[in-house]
Amino acid sequence: MVRPADLASRKDFRLGNLRVSPARRLVEGPECTRHVEPQVMHVFLRLYEAEGQVVTRDQLFLDCWAGVIVGDDSLNRAIAGVRQIATLAGGAAFELQTIPRTGYSLHRLAETELPEENGLKLQRAIDSALDCWRAGLPGDDPDVIAKLEDAIDATPDDARGWGVLALLLRKAVEYAPPEKCFKLIQRCDEAARYALSLDSRQSDARVAIAGVVPLLGNWLAARQRLLEVLATDPDHRPARHDLAVLEMATGRPSAAGPMIERLITEDPLAATFYYKRVYHLWTLGELDELEIVANRAMQLWPQHPAIWMARFWTLLFTARPEQARLLALDENIALPMPPPMVHLLCGICAVRSSSASADERQAMIEHATALAKRGPVFAVTALLSLLALRAAPRALEVAYSYYLGRGTEATPIWRRSEDTVVSDQTRRVTQLLFLPCAAELRALPSFHDLCRDLGLLDYWRATCLTPDHLA
Repeated sequence: MVRPADLASRKDFRLGNLRVSPARRLVEGPECTRHVEPQVMHVFLRLYEAEGQVVTRDQLFLDCWAGVIVGDDSLNRAIAGVRQIATLAGGAAFELQTIPRTGYSLHRLAETELPEENGLKLQRAIDSALDCWRAGLPGDDPDVIAKLEDAIDATPDDARGWGVLALLLRKAVEYAPPEKCFKLIQRCDEAARYALSLDSRQSDARVAIAGVVPLLGNWLAARQRLLEVLATDPDHRPARHDLAVLEMATGRPSAAGPMIERLITEDPLAATFYYKRVYHLWTLGELDELEIVANRAMQLWPQHPAIWMARFWTLLFTARPEQARLLALDENIALPMPPPMVHLLCGICAVRSSSASADERQAMIEHATALAKRGPVFAVTALLSLLALRAAPRALEVAYSYYLGRGTEATPIWRRSEDTVVSDQTRRVTQLLFLPCAAELRALPSFHDLCRDLGLLDYWRATCLTPDHLA
């Protein structure tokens, strides 16, 4: 007999892709969590523990209501609640069959034991950490890191926990201020190495090691490490994502695009994939699909800095400068940008719409060039703005400033605390050199020298890979 007091002593268990907690009267499915009425949980457990045997209606009344006389409606409501539990699993956990004029039978489709409470705590902390990675937002996520470290303290021999911690610390390194950077790198390295001491093939730790070193000039070593991970764990998403970033950064969007497309298909609510997909589609000339993906991304994450920037630049460079200007001025979704950046973005929209004079265009060119010395995100904005203003030679100067710190207007390594932060841009990624808008830049004879100085020529030779613009 299932009595009310029994629920408090029942251990959590998994049924397919459901996590069932009788004590908390909670059922967690892949998409949502639902609190269950006590009587629904009683009936569910009684049918579950019958292991596929038919349980009559009379037996359910006796066992779940302890002989208290209730009407058929009470049982019918409870059965309806059990069927709702099944919907949380998308039909992947169990089937509830009605035996006419007799009772019910619950058939389990899959089942596993839940880890102990510490393991459950660790799994939730890992899930939160991976959600931060999936979001792709610029930030160092200190609360999530602390939660994961706390869970690892209770389960110190779990290699996955240490590996995911290293992955999140690698992300934190990118956005940390100078005074925190060294400590975060040290913690990332220690977490990754400890994970590998427990499991020499732990994929998250290996990806963290591959990515904690900035990609600029490190493409060959990063590629080798990522391919080694994928050789033993071909479905590992962070490794596949990082390899796609590397392909785009080294001029091969044709190779990067399918990787990100597959990742979005597998995980359609991971924001970090979407802005990369927008750039890939633009580069590959698939503009109809670009509109679908970009609009979907803006509807889901309207204030995601990288998604916002991808939408702005694709509007501007696909002959819609007025829409780009309205996006920059929309108070509901506008990024918290310093006034000089807003002025620059609106100014280049005016030039692209042919509503600006030659003098105003030249003023925008000077304004963009000057802003490049403020910080990494400003330099990226300046470089793309100069390409929009059809000032490719100036854009090349800014490229040397941003990537190599050369010239009288060299870009600082670190940003100012009040500056806009956009994913990927503080580490001098080279993706933008291979966008369609950079065609005039690539046509300059000195673009070859830039690729040489960046180490891209050596990378292409070492890998025997040809960038798309030279294929």
